Amino acid sequence: MTEIESFFSRLSPPVRPQTGNVTDRDAVLDALEATLMERQEYHRLFDAKLMRVRNRMKLPLAQPTSLNHVPKEKEDEFRDADFAAAREVGSLFLKDQRLADAWAYYRTVGEPEPVRKALEALTIPEEPGHERDEILNLALYEGAHVILGLRMLLKSNGTCNTITAIGQLMARFSQGGDQILLLLQTGNSPLQQRQPLQLGAVRGRLDID
Repeated sequence: MTEIESFFSRLSPPVRPQTGNVTDRDAVLDALEATLMERQEYHRLFDAKLMRVRNRMKLPLAQPTSLNHVPKEKEDEFRDADFAAAREVGSLFLKDQRLADAWAYYRTVGEPEPVRKALEALTIPEEPGHERDEILNLALYEGAHVILGLRMLLKSNGTCNTITAIGQLMARFSQGGDQILLLLQTGNSPLQQRQPLQLGAVRGRLDID
């Protein structure tokens, strides 16, 4: 069973196109998106939205997120649609407080602010546990809100371990320590052009003596 056939088989009642024309497939995609929304299957909804884009461009629907078979002159249009779908699906995950899933989409489009604000609005558990670990992993190690993550680490693990974590994060970037300092300053992608902070300034922002 292909990915598309798998999508169709999940519809209730089952819906399949009667012909191969664009209009018929639009009707199927309408039913598919409605079903996925109802079931809160947002990752598959993202695929369905890109299937719709490929359908509009009269391209094969298989591998909906791929640039395969997308003509060169339509690649920008496809990427714009991909980013728009990512923002929409990311916002749905945010609404459901599924922040790690939301981050996967907002990180792709280079827009960290919605997830950063959601993290800042959370009541972070004081005691160690699964929920706190998930927030720390997303904020610090996934890069959604590095400053918040380091403050959490500082509070629970102390200054020495926090400084060690900064060093480990620096090592993850092939371009060197300035890139992680840039993340600490902006919370944005290290590819964006900003002036990096010096380590002393980072320590000050984290309230490290």
